[in-house]
Amino acid sequence: MITIKGNKRNFLVFIIPILILIVLTIGLIYTRAPWSDESWLASSAVNLIRNGFMGNTNIIADGTWLEGINQYTFWQPPLYFLAEAAFLKVFDVGLFQVRFLNLFWALISIGAIYYILRKITNNKIIIFLSLLVLSVDKNFLEASSGGRMDLMAVSFSLISYAVYLNIREKNLSMAIFLGNLFVCLSGLTHGNGILGFCGLLFI
Repeated sequence: MITIKGNKRNFLVFIIPILILIVLTIGLIYTRAPWSDESWLASSAVNLIRNGFMGNTNIIADGTWLEGINQYTFWQPPLYFLAEAAFLKVFDVGLFQVRFLNLFWALISIGAIYYILRKITNNKIIIFLSLLVLSVDKNFLEASSGGRMDLMAVSFSLISYAVYLNIREKNLSMAIFLGNLFVCLSGLTHGNGILGFCGLLFI
């Protein structure tokens, strides 16, 4: 009976912030105004699935440092464009689809943070309040409901921490390998993945 109650508390600690995050993010997905980054970043993914190349045709780059971007995309790491292309291939091209991809990464992020906190502390109040604050944080909600790659990069970094912390005592070599694998994926999503690497190096 104690185990059942404990499992129920663990479930509520996790699910309540998740539900709040989903409701607030979906509200923002359908109400916030489009902005330039969403168009620029989606262009490479849309061209990949429709025309077979990953150039960005939404930026007029002639005579600038981005000249040639309409044919090749080297101004950002490629992983987000590939993930976005796969997502849009399944769910069709559109602004809301682009944004819903980041809701997925928001859920991954909060799940990884939950596992990190569970490893650090057994205090359910601290875990619940931490997840709750994150689920209503303005910057996190903006990232969750917009069409940029930042949250995907953050998610991979958080996964690297969660994996490393949760398996290092059982298999240190595997923990190091998987931690570095996911933080590498973070860097292949956005240059700020180097911050994730610094965090992994610290822990």
